[in-house]
Amino acid sequence: MKTSHFKRRLASYLHKISKFLLIALGLILLGVIYYLLATAGPRRITDDLPKTDNVNDPALTELSQQVDDLEKQYQQVAAAGLQTPEALAALENAVEKQRELVRRLPLSSYEQASRLRQLEIKRDSARAKDSLTRIAQLEREGTAAAERGDSTQALADLTEALRLQREINGTQAATQYKNYLRETSLATAIAAIEVAPINKQKEAALENYRAALKEKRWQDAFTSLTAARDLQAKINYDSPRTRYTDIQALEKLDGEIASLNATDAIIEVEKLEKAAAEAELIADYPKAADLYAQAAARQREINTAYPRSRFVSSPRVEEFETKQQTALSRDIDHQLTALEPTIAEALSRRHVVVAQEQLATAIALIEKLETAYPRSRLQNPARKLKLAYLNVKKVSLSDLQDAVYTRIALVPGLATLQFGSTEVTQHLYEQVMNTNPSRNPGRALPVESVSWNEAIEFCSRLSWIMGVKVRLPTEAEYLAALKGGPGGIRAKDSSPPSTGEAGSLASNDYGIHDLLGNVAEWLASSADDKDATHIGGSYLDAPETLTPAAPPKGRLPKNERSRHIGFRIVIDAPAITGTIAAIKAAKKAAVEIENHDETELEP
Repeated sequence: MKTSHFKRRLASYLHKISKFLLIALGLILLGVIYYLLATAGPRRITDDLPKTDNVNDPALTELSQQVDDLEKQYQQVAAAGLQTPEALAALENAVEKQRELVRRLPLSSYEQASRLRQLEIKRDSARAKDSLTRIAQLEREGTAAAERGDSTQALADLTEALRLQREINGTQAATQYKNYLRETSLATAIAAIEVAPINKQKEAALENYRAALKEKRWQDAFTSLTAARDLQAKINYDSPRTRYTDIQALEKLDGEIASLNATDAIIEVEKLEKAAAEAELIADYPKAADLYAQAAARQREINTAYPRSRFVSSPRVEEFETKQQTALSRDIDHQLTALEPTIAEALSRRHVVVAQEQLATAIALIEKLETAYPRSRLQNPARKLKLAYLNVKKVSLSDLQDAVYTRIALVPGLATLQFGSTEVTQHLYEQVMNTNPSRNPGRALPVESVSWNEAIEFCSRLSWIMGVKVRLPTEAEYLAALKGGPGGIRAKDSSPPSTGEAGSLASNDYGIHDLLGNVAEWLASSADDKDATHIGGSYLDAPETLTPAAPPKGRLPKNERSRHIGFRIVIDAPAITGTIAAIKAAKKAAVEIENHDETELEP
């Protein structure tokens, strides 16, 4: 029983210490491995030269003295500015002996090692000094050989020069003898000479390409261009520092190759464009539009499939789309072109209802043109502005024409025009222009503070309304009207001292009012002139200055306004019989209404 208990306790104890035993055995094993690795392998190799730590050894002292003597021998020659083979040999011998001295005294001071370095610098510098002259000569001769086309000799000379320069740069020669820039320059020059034949092949391939392209030998052109591209790529990769390296040229050649790939497609586009233009010439606009649409689609395919081609062009797609819409909108444009003078003719004959009907048709066509074909070149902003304006004024067209025709007079000798019997009133100006610039407001008063440019714009809009040209009178026309006398004159002595109602004073013999006084009037002027003339004087002028023989005149910039300047109009068309009758009837009715009003006012 006791034996069994003892065994169990021993087993438990061994189990507890087993981990520690394993760790101890591992450490012992690692120590053995380390020892084997440290003691195994090659033994240190020792040279045969005797080594000593005794700097007073006679042999070493003699060796040091020899180094001194050899160095002095070199220095004597160098001090005279000479460089002889004997002196250089002495310096070489000194370096070798100093190196031997350093080997035999491994525990010697830093002084001996430093002396060895200084001797090596002197030796390498002496060699470099000799080599520099040779390098310069070889560089000159190599460059000259390259210029005369002797690439073999050039390569030989420049390669030797490069070897010598690299040798100097790799030694302990003084910095003044090293030239890394020259090393790079020589290497670049050699590479340029080596790559020149390749570049010549490339240029020949490009010449063949251009000739084939001119003769439309597409396959030959593609072969030559590909060869040129490969040669340029080789130059760029193998000789990146030469003058023949050209990254942009390679990209351009890639683009030209892509262009050749797109040649067939671009020829098809050109044929479609030509056929479309021919269809337009014979007025087959639907066919032309379809051909332009095909050309645009083919150009889009080129842009997508050959993005590096010089034939890639988004603007060309837009151009074809514009031409397509222009062709499709031809019929609308023809209708508008026919309607515009028809509307003007109807207005000129005072057939306002007919003009309004035609105007509605024209506005619908313009809206269709803008909506369906926004890129069409037949969009006409001036035409749109005119018709849109008339459409806005369509309800008042008759009233506006009546307002104009009731203030018209005929001047003897001026049969081709109708002369405004009064100055333009503020009421008429505001109806036409939707604004009134006058500083002295009044519906029946003449418009003033209006520039020449604004008067011209009024005439332009009134021309649309009347259907005939309306403009400012010339000086000759004004003077012709003045031959009928001045009529009543509103001058500085008038009361009140301001503008009065247009036509309120007596007319002259031709039925024209206010030719002198009231407001001065703008006259027609050349578009090239910066200034314009006004005539007739105003309420600001003294009566004695307002004479028919010499009516006052002045000039002002066309964009300038003045509170004493207005204008009158002339209609640049002879009066038709119906219009004259209407004028007389309107004037008679106006007089009768005025007389009737005065009778009612009597007590």
